[in-house]
Amino acid sequence: MDRTARRMGDHSLASWATQVIPLERILPGVPIETSHGPRIGMLCVSDLQARGMAQDMMQDMTPDQEDDLKSHAPQDMKAEEWKAALQEERAARLEAERLLAEKEELLAHNDILMREIDHRVKNSLQIVASMLGFQARRMSDSAAAAALEEAQQRVCGIAAVHEQLFGIVDLEQVDMSIFLAGLCTALADNHPDNVEALTVDAAPITLPSTRAMRLGLIVIELVTNACKYAYPDDRRGRIDISLSATEENVHLVVADDGVGLPANFSIDGARGLGMRLIGSVLGQLGGKLTMAPGPGARFAIDIPRAALGAKI
Repeated sequence: MDRTARRMGDHSLASWATQVIPLERILPGVPIETSHGPRIGMLCVSDLQARGMAQDMMQDMTPDQEDDLKSHAPQDMKAEEWKAALQEERAARLEAERLLAEKEELLAHNDILMREIDHRVKNSLQIVASMLGFQARRMSDSAAAAALEEAQQRVCGIAAVHEQLFGIVDLEQVDMSIFLAGLCTALADNHPDNVEALTVDAAPITLPSTRAMRLGLIVIELVTNACKYAYPDDRRGRIDISLSATEENVHLVVADDGVGLPANFSIDGARGLGMRLIGSVLGQLGGKLTMAPGPGARFAIDIPRAALGAKI
């Protein structure tokens, strides 16, 4: 552009500046500051021809044109900043998409792994239960055979708890109403014919899986005892399970309407493996087992909600 074209006279800066602000005419600089903070200058890099042309134009500008030009320069620099920000945002989005894809792949792999582990655990428990049953049938000693059958029942109980927990998606929030219903359905398939019904009335209390498993084992022990002792000979009846919660405790009741407990029965003096197992679990959780009044045998358990991590 020649000097005549650069000297616009009375023409507005807007029409004149649009020819010189883009590209090499207006150059961004880097501020130079002292260690104490005051700015002492700007560092700009350009070719000599463009710098000379810019100096000529600055000499021809009026004060108003200089002010207008100063107001344009930050906008150009802001556009560069926006461009850089958009590039950073795009890079961040691509990285997030990559990480999400990796996470989904890992979750799919973990799901396959967990299913394989579950399959192997169930097979192992079934093998152990079958071996115990086979050995019990071969025993000539009735007491030893009874002990093996009892061990077989406990292995089957553990398998039932494991199967119920595996189907739950969130193991930190196990809904006990669903868990106990499924567990008791599995137990009902194996209860004696003289147990006419096995019912569950459980509030939707949620527990972490480790606590749900312990509570499930307690239920299995109490139900197993009821099936074994409540209805001798031709007597028939039912077993009822209830679960509720107060502000402080989780309350579990397992009751039957059978022959009841022996007159000299004492929880503290109980020597059976099942009652000792229940006592051990309750000792870990700070719970308490009592015999509640009612027909047949009625066991009530109270465990602090804080110890169970229970939520309602």
